[in-house]
Amino acid sequence: MAAVPAVASTRSAIDIVVPGLFRQPVPGLAALEHLLARSSRSVVPASSEALLFHLFGHAPIATLPVAAVRLLGEGLEPGGEWLQADPVQFVPARDHVLVMPTEPLDAAELGAIAEEIGRHFELEVQVLQGQLLLRRAAPVGVVIAPTARVLGHSLGSVLPEGREHLPWLSLINEIQMLLHSSAVNRAREQRGIDPVNGLWLWGGGPLPSPVASPFTCVWGGDSLLRGLALLGGCEARALPGDAAPAVAVGHGRQLIVFPEDADPAGLEVRWFRPLLAALRGGKLSRVSVYDAEGRAFAISRPALYRFWRRPRPLESYQQ
Repeated sequence: MAAVPAVASTRSAIDIVVPGLFRQPVPGLAALEHLLARSSRSVVPASSEALLFHLFGHAPIATLPVAAVRLLGEGLEPGGEWLQADPVQFVPARDHVLVMPTEPLDAAELGAIAEEIGRHFELEVQVLQGQLLLRRAAPVGVVIAPTARVLGHSLGSVLPEGREHLPWLSLINEIQMLLHSSAVNRAREQRGIDPVNGLWLWGGGPLPSPVASPFTCVWGGDSLLRGLALLGGCEARALPGDAAPAVAVGHGRQLIVFPEDADPAGLEVRWFRPLLAALRGGKLSRVSVYDAEGRAFAISRPALYRFWRRPRPLESYQQ
Protein backbone atom coordinates (compact mmCIF):
# COMPACT_ATOMS: atom_id res chain seq x y z
CA MET A 1 0.00 0.00 0.00
CA ALA A 2 1.70 3.15 -1.20
CA ALA A 3 2.17 6.18 1.01
CA VAL A 4 2.90 9.69 -0.10
CA PRO A 5 6.70 10.13 -0.05
CA ALA A 6 8.30 12.34 2.56
CA VAL A 7 9.07 15.89 1.56
CA ALA A 8 12.71 16.88 1.44
CA SER A 9 12.01 20.59 1.02
CA THR A 10 11.85 22.94 4.00
CA ARG A 11 8.73 24.44 2.51
CA SER A 12 5.39 23.32 3.84
CA ALA A 13 3.54 20.29 2.48
CA ILE A 14 -0.16 19.90 3.12
CA ASP A 15 -2.23 16.71 3.23
CA ILE A 16 -6.01 17.13 2.91
CA VAL A 17 -8.63 14.51 3.77
CA VAL A 18 -12.07 15.13 2.23
CA PRO A 19 -14.27 12.11 3.04
CA GLY A 20 -16.50 11.07 0.16
CA LEU A 21 -14.99 13.61 -2.23
CA PHE A 22 -16.14 11.69 -5.31
CA ARG A 23 -19.35 10.29 -3.85
CA GLN A 24 -21.55 13.11 -5.23
CA PRO A 25 -19.37 14.98 -7.72
CA VAL A 26 -20.00 18.72 -7.99
CA PRO A 27 -19.27 20.48 -11.31
CA GLY A 28 -17.22 23.66 -11.55
CA LEU A 29 -14.41 22.83 -9.11
CA ALA A 30 -11.71 24.05 -11.48
CA ALA A 31 -8.84 24.35 -8.97
CA LEU A 32 -9.42 20.88 -7.54
CA GLU A 33 -9.76 19.38 -11.02
CA HIS A 34 -6.47 21.05 -12.01
CA LEU A 35 -4.68 19.65 -8.95
CA LEU A 36 -6.00 16.14 -9.53
CA ALA A 37 -5.12 16.20 -13.23
CA ARG A 38 -1.44 16.90 -12.50
CA SER A 39 -1.18 14.49 -9.56
CA SER A 40 0.40 11.09 -8.99
CA ARG A 41 -2.19 8.62 -7.74
CA SER A 42 -1.73 5.89 -5.15
CA VAL A 43 -3.81 3.52 -3.03
CA VAL A 44 -4.28 3.99 0.72
CA PRO A 45 -6.61 2.47 3.34
CA ALA A 46 -10.23 2.86 2.34
CA SER A 47 -11.87 4.21 5.50
CA SER A 48 -11.46 7.49 7.35
CA GLU A 49 -10.27 5.78 10.52
CA ALA A 50 -7.79 3.42 8.86
CA LEU A 51 -6.48 6.28 6.70
CA LEU A 52 -5.74 8.46 9.74
CA PHE A 53 -3.86 5.67 11.53
CA HIS A 54 -1.90 5.09 8.31
CA LEU A 55 -1.06 8.77 7.83
CA PHE A 56 0.20 9.03 11.41
CA GLY A 57 2.61 6.18 10.77
CA HIS A 58 0.96 3.38 12.75
CA ALA A 59 1.65 -0.10 11.45
CA PRO A 60 -1.37 -1.86 9.92
CA ILE A 61 -3.29 -3.87 12.50
CA ALA A 62 -6.37 -6.01 12.09
CA THR A 63 -8.47 -4.14 14.65
CA LEU A 64 -8.04 -0.39 15.03
CA PRO A 65 -8.46 0.87 18.65
CA VAL A 66 -10.63 3.75 17.45
CA ALA A 67 -12.74 4.10 20.60
CA ALA A 68 -9.78 4.47 22.98
CA VAL A 69 -8.07 7.05 20.75
CA ARG A 70 -11.31 9.06 20.45
CA LEU A 71 -11.56 9.21 24.23
CA LEU A 72 -7.96 10.39 24.44
CA GLY A 73 -8.73 13.10 21.90
CA GLU A 74 -11.53 14.36 24.12
CA GLY A 75 -9.19 14.65 27.10
CA LEU A 76 -10.64 11.57 28.81
CA GLU A 77 -8.72 8.66 30.30
CA PRO A 78 -9.58 5.58 28.20
CA GLY A 79 -9.33 3.16 31.11
CA GLY A 80 -10.49 -0.37 30.37
CA GLU A 81 -11.65 -1.31 26.89
CA TRP A 82 -14.15 0.51 24.72
CA LEU A 83 -16.09 -0.16 21.55
CA GLN A 84 -17.50 2.30 19.03
CA ALA A 85 -21.22 1.69 18.46
CA ASP A 86 -22.46 2.94 15.09
CA PRO A 87 -26.21 3.05 14.31
CA VAL A 88 -27.18 0.76 11.44
CA GLN A 89 -30.22 -0.95 9.96
CA PHE A 90 -30.38 -4.74 10.00
CA VAL A 91 -32.67 -5.41 7.05
CA PRO A 92 -34.12 -8.94 6.57
CA ALA A 93 -33.85 -10.23 3.00
CA ARG A 94 -34.93 -13.55 1.50
CA ASP A 95 -32.26 -15.76 3.09
CA HIS A 96 -29.97 -13.31 4.88
CA VAL A 97 -29.79 -10.04 6.82
CA LEU A 98 -28.26 -6.94 5.26
CA VAL A 99 -26.30 -4.35 7.27
CA MET A 100 -27.43 -1.01 5.90
CA PRO A 101 -26.92 2.68 6.74
CA THR A 102 -29.60 4.61 8.57
CA GLU A 103 -30.64 8.22 8.84
CA PRO A 104 -28.35 9.90 11.38
CA LEU A 105 -29.41 10.32 14.98
CA ASP A 106 -29.43 13.88 16.30
CA ALA A 107 -27.72 14.80 19.57
CA ALA A 108 -30.87 14.34 21.66
CA GLU A 109 -31.57 10.91 20.14
CA LEU A 110 -27.98 9.78 20.70
CA GLY A 111 -28.14 10.92 24.32
CA ALA A 112 -31.42 9.11 24.91
CA ILE A 113 -30.18 5.86 23.37
CA ALA A 114 -26.94 6.10 25.35
CA GLU A 115 -28.98 6.44 28.55
CA GLU A 116 -31.22 3.49 27.64
CA ILE A 117 -28.26 1.22 26.84
CA GLY A 118 -26.29 2.29 29.90
CA ARG A 119 -29.22 1.72 32.24
CA HIS A 120 -30.35 -1.59 30.73
CA PHE A 121 -26.93 -3.24 30.39
CA GLU A 122 -25.23 -1.39 33.27
CA LEU A 123 -22.54 -0.21 30.87
CA GLU A 124 -20.65 3.07 30.80
CA VAL A 125 -21.62 4.89 27.61
CA GLN A 126 -20.11 8.10 26.18
CA VAL A 127 -21.42 10.30 23.37
CA LEU A 128 -18.52 12.09 21.65
CA GLN A 129 -19.06 14.23 18.57
CA GLY A 130 -22.00 12.20 17.39
CA GLN A 131 -20.32 8.88 18.20
CA LEU A 132 -21.54 6.32 20.73
CA LEU A 133 -18.82 4.56 22.72
CA LEU A 134 -19.44 1.63 25.07
CA ARG A 135 -17.10 0.48 27.80
CA ARG A 136 -17.09 -3.18 26.93
CA ALA A 137 -14.16 -5.35 25.88
CA ALA A 138 -14.23 -6.90 22.43
CA PRO A 139 -13.50 -10.63 22.18
CA VAL A 140 -9.76 -11.22 22.32
CA GLY A 141 -8.23 -12.08 18.97
CA VAL A 142 -11.43 -11.47 17.02
CA VAL A 143 -11.20 -9.14 14.01
CA ILE A 144 -14.27 -6.89 13.74
CA ALA A 145 -14.55 -4.90 10.52
CA PRO A 146 -15.22 -1.13 10.65
CA THR A 147 -18.76 -0.02 9.90
CA ALA A 148 -17.73 1.48 6.54
CA ARG A 149 -16.68 -1.98 5.35
CA VAL A 150 -19.82 -3.83 6.41
CA LEU A 151 -22.54 -1.50 5.11
CA GLY A 152 -24.37 -3.02 2.16
CA HIS A 153 -23.16 -6.54 2.94
CA SER A 154 -24.97 -9.49 4.44
CA LEU A 155 -24.43 -9.98 8.15
CA GLY A 156 -23.21 -13.53 7.62
CA SER A 157 -20.48 -12.40 5.23
CA VAL A 158 -19.00 -9.83 7.65
CA LEU A 159 -19.16 -11.75 10.92
CA PRO A 160 -15.79 -12.64 12.45
CA GLU A 161 -14.63 -16.21 12.01
CA GLY A 162 -14.73 -18.83 14.76
CA ARG A 163 -16.97 -18.92 17.81
CA GLU A 164 -15.09 -16.43 19.99
CA HIS A 165 -17.23 -13.60 18.65
CA LEU A 166 -20.51 -15.07 19.94
CA PRO A 167 -20.65 -12.93 23.14
CA TRP A 168 -20.11 -9.84 20.96
CA LEU A 169 -22.89 -10.95 18.59
CA SER A 170 -25.13 -11.68 21.56
CA LEU A 171 -24.70 -8.10 22.78
CA ILE A 172 -25.59 -6.79 19.30
CA ASN A 173 -28.75 -8.91 19.33
CA GLU A 174 -29.71 -7.74 22.83
CA ILE A 175 -29.21 -4.11 21.83
CA GLN A 176 -31.38 -4.72 18.78
CA MET A 177 -34.20 -5.97 21.02
CA LEU A 178 -33.81 -2.95 23.29
CA LEU A 179 -33.95 -0.54 20.35
CA HIS A 180 -37.12 -2.22 19.09
CA SER A 181 -39.01 -0.72 22.04
CA SER A 182 -36.95 2.47 22.32
CA ALA A 183 -38.83 5.74 22.78
CA VAL A 184 -36.40 7.26 20.28
CA ASN A 185 -37.54 4.88 17.56
CA ARG A 186 -41.22 5.36 18.36
CA ALA A 187 -40.74 9.10 17.93
CA ARG A 188 -38.83 8.59 14.67
CA GLU A 189 -41.61 6.41 13.26
CA GLN A 190 -44.18 9.06 14.18
CA ARG A 191 -42.13 11.57 12.16
CA GLY A 192 -41.93 9.17 9.21
CA ILE A 193 -38.23 8.39 9.77
CA ASP A 194 -36.94 4.83 9.70
CA PRO A 195 -36.07 3.54 13.17
CA VAL A 196 -32.52 2.59 14.11
CA ASN A 197 -32.73 -1.10 14.85
CA GLY A 198 -29.10 -1.96 15.58
CA LEU A 199 -25.59 -0.87 16.51
CA TRP A 200 -22.42 -2.18 14.89
CA LEU A 201 -19.77 -2.61 17.61
CA TRP A 202 -16.15 -2.29 16.55
CA GLY A 203 -12.94 -0.32 17.14
CA GLY A 204 -11.99 -1.98 20.42
CA GLY A 205 -8.60 -2.43 21.99
CA PRO A 206 -6.17 -0.52 24.22
CA LEU A 207 -4.39 2.67 23.25
CA PRO A 208 -1.62 2.00 20.72
CA SER A 209 1.98 2.80 21.55
CA PRO A 210 3.02 6.38 20.72
CA VAL A 211 4.48 6.89 17.24
CA ALA A 212 6.29 10.12 16.36
CA SER A 213 3.98 12.10 14.10
CA PRO A 214 5.14 12.98 10.57
CA PHE A 215 3.13 16.19 10.93
CA THR A 216 4.17 19.41 12.63
CA CYS A 217 0.54 20.47 12.91
CA VAL A 218 -2.91 19.00 12.25
CA TRP A 219 -6.14 20.90 11.67
CA GLY A 220 -9.63 19.53 12.33
CA GLY A 221 -12.27 18.95 14.95
CA ASP A 222 -12.47 15.16 14.97
CA SER A 223 -11.68 13.48 18.29
CA LEU A 224 -9.84 10.62 16.56
CA LEU A 225 -7.57 13.13 14.80
CA ARG A 226 -6.81 14.91 18.08
CA GLY A 227 -6.12 11.62 19.85
CA LEU A 228 -3.66 10.52 17.18
CA ALA A 229 -2.00 13.94 17.34
CA LEU A 230 -1.57 13.57 21.11
CA LEU A 231 -0.06 10.11 20.65
CA GLY A 232 2.28 11.50 18.00
CA GLY A 233 3.32 14.58 19.93
CA CYS A 234 2.16 17.14 17.37
CA GLU A 235 -0.02 20.21 17.71
CA ALA A 236 -3.75 19.95 16.95
CA ARG A 237 -5.65 23.08 15.97
CA ALA A 238 -9.28 23.82 15.15
CA LEU A 239 -10.15 23.79 11.47
CA PRO A 240 -9.83 27.37 10.13
CA GLY A 241 -12.29 28.99 7.77
CA ASP A 242 -9.87 28.98 4.85
CA ALA A 243 -6.40 27.89 3.76
CA ALA A 244 -4.56 31.06 4.82
CA PRO A 245 -3.48 29.94 8.34
CA ALA A 246 -2.13 26.62 7.05
CA VAL A 247 -0.24 28.25 4.18
CA ALA A 248 1.21 30.82 6.59
CA VAL A 249 2.88 28.08 8.69
CA GLY A 250 5.53 27.93 5.98
CA HIS A 251 7.39 24.77 7.00
CA GLY A 252 6.93 21.10 7.82
CA ARG A 253 4.08 18.80 6.89
CA GLN A 254 0.50 19.55 7.90
CA LEU A 255 -2.68 17.48 7.89
CA ILE A 256 -6.13 18.99 7.35
CA VAL A 257 -9.20 16.81 7.90
CA PHE A 258 -12.64 18.00 6.83
CA PRO A 259 -15.93 16.64 8.18
CA GLU A 260 -18.14 14.31 6.15
CA ASP A 261 -20.60 17.11 5.34
CA ALA A 262 -18.04 19.63 4.03
CA ASP A 263 -19.40 21.64 1.09
CA PRO A 264 -17.25 20.97 -2.02
CA ALA A 265 -18.10 24.34 -3.56
CA GLY A 266 -16.98 26.11 -0.38
CA LEU A 267 -13.80 24.05 -0.27
CA GLU A 268 -13.05 25.06 -3.85
CA VAL A 269 -13.23 28.79 -3.06
CA ARG A 270 -11.66 28.86 0.40
CA TRP A 271 -9.18 26.00 0.12
CA PHE A 272 -8.35 24.55 -3.27
CA ARG A 273 -7.93 27.84 -5.11
CA PRO A 274 -5.59 29.29 -2.44
CA LEU A 275 -3.64 26.02 -2.19
CA LEU A 276 -3.17 25.86 -5.96
CA ALA A 277 -1.97 29.49 -5.91
CA ALA A 278 0.41 28.73 -3.01
CA LEU A 279 1.79 25.70 -4.84
CA ARG A 280 2.33 27.74 -8.00
CA GLY A 281 3.95 30.53 -6.03
CA GLY A 282 6.40 28.25 -4.25
CA LYS A 283 4.90 28.67 -0.77
CA LEU A 284 4.07 24.95 -0.76
CA SER A 285 6.14 22.06 -2.08
CA ARG A 286 3.31 19.54 -2.26
CA VAL A 287 -0.43 19.13 -1.78
CA SER A 288 -1.93 15.67 -1.27
CA VAL A 289 -5.67 14.94 -1.41
CA TYR A 290 -7.38 11.87 0.08
CA ASP A 291 -11.03 10.89 -0.32
CA ALA A 292 -10.99 8.40 2.62
CA GLU A 293 -12.23 5.72 0.25
CA GLY A 294 -8.85 4.43 -0.89
CA ARG A 295 -7.69 7.14 -3.31
CA ALA A 296 -4.68 9.42 -2.78
CA PHE A 297 -3.43 12.17 -5.09
CA ALA A 298 -0.03 13.84 -4.57
CA ILE A 299 0.77 17.04 -6.47
CA SER A 300 4.25 18.51 -6.29
CA ARG A 301 5.14 21.95 -7.62
CA PRO A 302 7.08 20.55 -10.63
CA ALA A 303 4.07 18.34 -11.44
CA LEU A 304 2.02 21.45 -12.17
CA TYR A 305 3.94 21.70 -15.45
CA ARG A 306 2.45 18.44 -16.75
CA PHE A 307 0.46 20.55 -19.22
CA TRP A 308 -0.52 17.51 -21.28
CA ARG A 309 -2.67 16.27 -18.41
CA ARG A 310 -5.98 18.01 -18.98
CA PRO A 311 -8.45 18.59 -16.11
CA ARG A 312 -11.44 16.28 -16.14
CA PRO A 313 -14.71 16.06 -14.17
CA LEU A 314 -14.64 14.60 -10.66
CA GLU A 315 -16.94 11.73 -11.61
CA SER A 316 -14.20 10.34 -13.83
CA TYR A 317 -12.19 9.50 -10.69
CA GLN A 318 -14.89 7.22 -9.27
CA GLN A 319 -13.47 4.16 -11.01
